[in-house]
Amino acid sequence: MALVLAARGMLRPLGLLFTLATVLPFLDAAVIVSRIGLGHELTRHGVILLVLVTVSVALWRTPEAGR
Repeated sequence: MALVLAARGMLRPLGLLFTLATVLPFLDAAVIVSRIGLGHELTRHGVILLVLVTVSVALWRTPEAGR
């Protein structure tokens, strides 16, 4: 779905999609902590969260997304 939005130049919906997707690493991390506990497995979720936040902010700051 994200590829279709990007191909059509629909940056506002794409930004919303990435913004909403930032919740997923938190939920995954909560499951991991409840089942395994704190560990190196959480590193991947932290990196994914950082990437999603960076892309979300970049998409919302583009002039085309404000239209």
